[in-house]
Amino acid sequence: MTDPGIPSIPLADDPGSITRDDAACAIAWQVDPYEVIEVYVDPALSDRADAICGTVEALSAAHRDIDTLTEAIHTFATAESLSASVYEQPQDAPAGLVAVAFTIG
Repeated sequence: MTDPGIPSIPLADDPGSITRDDAACAIAWQVDPYEVIEVYVDPALSDRADAICGTVEALSAAHRDIDTLTEAIHTFATAESLSASVYEQPQDAPAGLVAVAFTIG
């Protein structure tokens, strides 16, 4: 799932880390002012987490601004009968974080 141009970031349990250990994956996305995309997957979708992360990683390589990335994520989610929410700079999160949450629906 690692593209040479967009390395996946290992998930960390360090409280000072930009990534959280409960994310399905974290993807480096160096697009000002962002640094990383964290993907969260509903537990009912855990068997699809790798495929969802792979798709978000590919979309992040193809889209270099938050608006087109968000649109692409929503298009993917709709095609897969999922619901996606994209959060720029979530409250209480470190600077540079984009969080994407997928649920059934």
